[in-house]
Amino acid sequence: MTRAAREVLTVISNGEHRPGIVIYGIRSPRKDVPPGATELWPDAERCSTFLLHGDGWEVPMWEIALRRWPAPGDFDAALSGTFTALFSEGCVLAWVGAELFADPPDLFLPEFMSGGVLVAATPDQSFGRLDLDSAVEPIGDDQLLQLRELSHGLAAAGG
Repeated sequence: MTRAAREVLTVISNGEHRPGIVIYGIRSPRKDVPPGATELWPDAERCSTFLLHGDGWEVPMWEIALRRWPAPGDFDAALSGTFTALFSEGCVLAWVGAELFADPPDLFLPEFMSGGVLVAATPDQSFGRLDLDSAVEPIGDDQLLQLRELSHGLAAAGG
């Protein structure tokens, strides 16, 4: 039996698995970490922000641990709002990651990240859907390659 997303999506908070997700964006280097997203996630127990970076790229990362999952409409609004916040911080695309992540120049290459993106968006386009009450279905490898193209060369930076 396949388990619903709300049952399998977790992050570690205070040494325990908690409901939660990890959201990434990619942008040209700015050297600042976007502010947390706790106002967008009222049931957040913790919103940790990180900045991954390399030659010619930055990936702001938000790890959001939740006390409980929001209602479906509230979840969609919080996720959309978080993506919009990342776009306002200069990101050209944003995504919810599974456990697979590869730094550029390997970002979004299927051989490194197949199954590693659950849902993604640019300011103008979205890829996949994350429904908390359905099984997790990562976006396909063809869509990963589309994201790579839409990254304005950032996914291949440093290569």
